[in-house]
Amino acid sequence: MNYIFLHGRGGSGKDTQADLLAQELPNVLRISTGEIYRGAKSGEGEYGRFHTLVEPYIEHVDSGHFLPDSIILQMVGSVIEEKVGQGFKNFIFTGFPRTEEQQTAIDEWVKENGEKGLVQSINILYAVLEDHTRERSEKRRISDIETKGGSRYDDQPKAVESKLKSFTTLTLPMLKKLNDEGLLNVIRANRSIEEIFERTLEVIGQNSANVESSSRQRVEGEA
Repeated sequence: MNYIFLHGRGGSGKDTQADLLAQELPNVLRISTGEIYRGAKSGEGEYGRFHTLVEPYIEHVDSGHFLPDSIILQMVGSVIEEKVGQGFKNFIFTGFPRTEEQQTAIDEWVKENGEKGLVQSINILYAVLEDHTRERSEKRRISDIETKGGSRYDDQPKAVESKLKSFTTLTLPMLKKLNDEGLLNVIRANRSIEEIFERTLEVIGQNSANVESSSRQRVEGEA
């Protein structure tokens, strides 16, 4: 089993890469904490069951802050348990973990199951500057207003600045620790989507357990 964690500031392209990986890798499921939160907030769909958990924090999160670690861990843990029961063995995470406490919880789970040869984790950071995040969010905000009549709550300028601050104060220390331990793979995200994806597949191929891209499987099958 592989846990693939995609990290990065807003606008770094981690969600795009996650979508591409979900299409390319076998038996893989993408888990986005942003999607879990939005579903929980609305009370509808697959994640609507978490509404009572997030309801007290909706205003706080919509202004650009993070959910409490305990809430995130409870929701993500529930989703993983459910999906493993459905037969999924490989997971791609975006927006998780975001804090050292969340990373510690993952470390403990991976250590417990890694000793049994059951799970391995891969961490990838898509590195972009803060100004890139601001520009991407503003372009998306304007586009959404023009095409949809409104924009996402997290693309509002105040929310963007708050998220950048949270990333700096809460997420960067976690990433630094991973990097110091030799567990973080950094990919510069100022290249084309195709170039970034090619590099992402290389990193996963070098670090994963029994995960091969479908394109590689096809080539080997034809040889």
